Amino acid sequence: AADWLTLMLTGNDVRNAALAGFKGLWDEKYPSNEYFEEVDPRLSGIVGTKVCTNVQKPDGIAGYINKKGAKLTGLLEGTAVALPLIDAQAPMAALGITGSGEMMLVLGTSGCQEMQSDKENAVVGIHGYANGAVMPGLYTYEAAQAGVGDAFDWFVKNYVPKSYQEKAKAKGLNLHQLLTEKAQKQKVGEHGILALDWLNGNRCVLNDSDLSGLFIGVTIATKPEDIYRAIIESTAYGTRSIIDALEKGGIEVKNICATGGIALKNEMLMQIYADVTGKEIRVSASKQSAAYGCALYAAVACGEYKNIFEASKALKKPDAAKYTPNLENHRIYTELYNEYVKLHDYFGRGENNVMKKLDKLKREAYNETDRN
Repeated sequence: AADWLTLMLTGNDVRNAALAGFKGLWDEKYPSNEYFEEVDPRLSGIVGTKVCTNVQKPDGIAGYINKKGAKLTGLLEGTAVALPLIDAQAPMAALGITGSGEMMLVLGTSGCQEMQSDKENAVVGIHGYANGAVMPGLYTYEAAQAGVGDAFDWFVKNYVPKSYQEKAKAKGLNLHQLLTEKAQKQKVGEHGILALDWLNGNRCVLNDSDLSGLFIGVTIATKPEDIYRAIIESTAYGTRSIIDALEKGGIEVKNICATGGIALKNEMLMQIYADVTGKEIRVSASKQSAAYGCALYAAVACGEYKNIFEASKALKKPDAAKYTPNLENHRIYTELYNEYVKLHDYFGRGENNVMKKLDKLKREAYNETDRN
């Protein structure tokens, strides 16, 4: 769709390396026609006909606004058009991530982890990698979590009692702020709960949308802030499992740069992520880092900068905060994370299929109700 938009605006049929690589099996070239024929004979000849072979690196130029594009947008004919980008990868230039070793962590309704590296390694459990997808000459590795902010929101909307709602209103806070205020007073492990962050399935490293959430340690003494903090911690464990997968695959994660709506809103959450992962985390001051990153590529396309490395160095957004791991908290969280890994593998790698069985029964019951 993104490549189609540039075609409509410029008349040029061109694909960008990120979309071709992550969505279209491109790695300097597409697979052979024999490969496509083996998948399905009807795919024979697809490359070069329905699939464009004019693939360009991200800081190139798609073309210029033509008469049709000018009518569609109100822009002047001849306006330079940068190549499109994947939304979760566009912020990297805005954050100054132009080399190896630093992970970009996008925290919103879901979570996304992006890495650049000069190494080409097949990392098990992540979405994939593509050469030159974001920065020319570097491989981009991508992973993600299916539910982060959505998980927090699910709990707040459905399981917080009226007394908490009234208290939040009286203090001029929303429920997220009230629960954070209460939860941040706890010591690591104080609530006694361990959760799996699969309330919306697992994207990485299991790639299984049929998995579901799990809470262990809940008692009649458990309070809303206990579960709220446990959910936050579970998403941090999920991020650490992705970091482990990358490092096992030979891609070192030295430190993290966070962006997205949550990163600027919740200091407790960011400190938990630093303590769980054991990595220093800087948070970008940009509230619209994806849009700003696109603007940097546009600046290159219209000739203001020679390449995206130069544009990023000149225009990257400053940091709003930095979080350093608390070593004692990291030690305790590592104990808890080791237990998370046991649950992760027990329920997620086929030893116990109870989640799949429950999902099957739920679907059957739903379909029966629907038929009636």
